Amino acid sequence: MQRSFRDIFKSWWLITIVCFVALSTFQYYVVYPIEAALFPNFPTYVSILFLPHAVRVLSTVILGPKAFFALLPAVMVSQHLYYIATDGSWDYASFAFVFVGAASAPVAYFLMKHFFDHRIDYQAALMNWRFVFLVGIITSAINSIGLSTLLLNLRHIGEIVEFIPRFFIGDLAGLFVGLVTMVLLFRALGKLG
Repeated sequence: MQRSFRDIFKSWWLITIVCFVALSTFQYYVVYPIEAALFPNFPTYVSILFLPHAVRVLSTVILGPKAFFALLPAVMVSQHLYYIATDGSWDYASFAFVFVGAASAPVAYFLMKHFFDHRIDYQAALMNWRFVFLVGIITSAINSIGLSTLLLNLRHIGEIVEFIPRFFIGDLAGLFVGLVTMVLLFRALGKLG
C-alpha cells in the first residue's frame, strides 16, 4: 500500500514531537543532574550537552521550514514540563522561549537556502554532515542570542556575552552526539536488515 505525502509528514511530525520531548526528559532527569554534580557553580539552565538541539536541527533538515509546526508543540510541551515556574503559569518569557526554540532551526534553514541555494542539493542534504552541522551552527547562534537576551534582559550585556558561548557549546555538543548516535544506529540497523 502506497503512503501519501501527508501520511509521511504526519509521521515525521509525530516523531519530531516524541523525540524532542523524550530527549528533553532525558536532559532534565539525567544530563542536568550529572552536570550539576560535576559543575556545581554552572547555571542549571545552561547545559554543556543539550541533546534536544539535535532533534531541532535534524527535523528541520528532513522536513524543511515546516518543521516549525512540529517543533512548536514539542518545545511547548517540554517548556511546560520542565522549564516554567513551579506554579505552572505561562508568561511572556515562557512563550518567547518556546518561539525562539521552535523557530531558530527553520530560520537557519531559510538563511542557508537564501545564501547558499545554488550550492546545496536539498534532496541529499541529510547525507551531507557538513550541511547538517552548518545548519546546527546557525541555529545555535540564533538560539543562543535569543535565549541569552530573554534570560538576562538587554541591561546585562556583559552576562549575555558570557552566556552565548555556553548555549552555543551545549547546542553543538548535543548535535554532535545526536549525529554520532544516528550514524551508529543506522549502521546497526543496516547490519540487522
